[in-house]
Amino acid sequence: MRTVGYMGPMTPPGPAQVRSTLVRLAALYPGHRILRRLDQQNVRWITVPASEIAAHCERMVVDLTGDPSTTPETVVDGLYNSPPSDLPVQFIIGADFCALLVNHACVDGLTINAIWPEIIRCAVAGEDPVTVAVPSIRAPLLRALDNYYRRSPKRVLATLRAPHSVPPAEAVGRPTVAWQPEFAVVSASAGPAALEQIRKWRLEHARGITRTVVLFAAARAALEQVGLTAATPGLYVIGDIRKFLPTGARLDGNFASAVYIAPDDPTDPVVLNGAIDQAFSAARPLATMALVAATASRRRRKAGGVPGRIARAAAPVHSLVHTGRLKPYEKLPWAGDRAQRRYIIGSTPGGPEGISVFISEIHGGIDVTATFHATTFDRDAVARALELMCKDPAAVLDAGRARRERLAA
Repeated sequence: MRTVGYMGPMTPPGPAQVRSTLVRLAALYPGHRILRRLDQQNVRWITVPASEIAAHCERMVVDLTGDPSTTPETVVDGLYNSPPSDLPVQFIIGADFCALLVNHACVDGLTINAIWPEIIRCAVAGEDPVTVAVPSIRAPLLRALDNYYRRSPKRVLATLRAPHSVPPAEAVGRPTVAWQPEFAVVSASAGPAALEQIRKWRLEHARGITRTVVLFAAARAALEQVGLTAATPGLYVIGDIRKFLPTGARLDGNFASAVYIAPDDPTDPVVLNGAIDQAFSAARPLATMALVAATASRRRRKAGGVPGRIARAAAPVHSLVHTGRLKPYEKLPWAGDRAQRRYIIGSTPGGPEGISVFISEIHGGIDVTATFHATTFDRDAVARALELMCKDPAAVLDAGRARRERLAA
């Protein structure tokens, strides 16, 4: 799995400036995760020797400053579909943009938001990345389990007894179609007016519900309006697990878990909020990650190559991710006005039938990215959903509310 990011237009640092910043990071913290190599065949990390670090940092930065201008989505598509390498992180510098290619085993979205803008800022300013050069806690999963459950053993029973939704089993007997993984991304952007719409709508129809959940409901409703309706009300939400670590612990790795929820109506923010609260109670994301880790080696042994045919997707499976308010990014040397600026972030969707929607709050508005497999879903349909959500989120939410009222009547 990979994560790809893009931000522009801006006045980026030169490739040599970024390489110099990475070399300074290596001097401050030689074993930093983003500076290692990844042995994908043997599934292990390799620390780069000091004698090779300069050449390694050279490879970590891709110079696209001489390439012809292209669309942000084309840049992201090209990076994601490029051959895998032993570099867990690559910084791409274009004439008027910065991009990032990350192996998902290396970091998660929260780590990206701490490292990427700081590396670019330090490269522009010529400063040492001291805030990045902080060691991460060791054995984070074990430390989180110990910190949460040892202090109150009763929490084990609470986790085991907590109600949870189970994703539907894969249907058997469906016709198969030829398939080859091909990452696709579409994005849309909305200025402050969209968030003001959301604020007013919340006060009238979903008082007390967070803006994040209202945006989640709008994303689901927009997908349904263009015909990308899931087979069930279920969907995945991503939860960060760092809150279970000991106080003050820092972690730069991947420490997020996808939890499946099944609200009665995921286009209703109130109902959706209740399902999320229930799913994230009693440390379900932490327990999910522990279960995944416990079965990882067995799943690796059973893993095969990419299938040539898959069962025809009857309906998409939605995943929703809120990347937060991206204040560190706003301090970078952006160019143009708010309407021209683009921030794109997306990861491998969960399987051929997956559509993942990433919502980011930046420059006083929202940037929304959807990732999926181009061989499964139509780009134009997904793009229409994002445009609906960004152009008039209140109308999207009102349409869902009107539908619920008709059903209730």
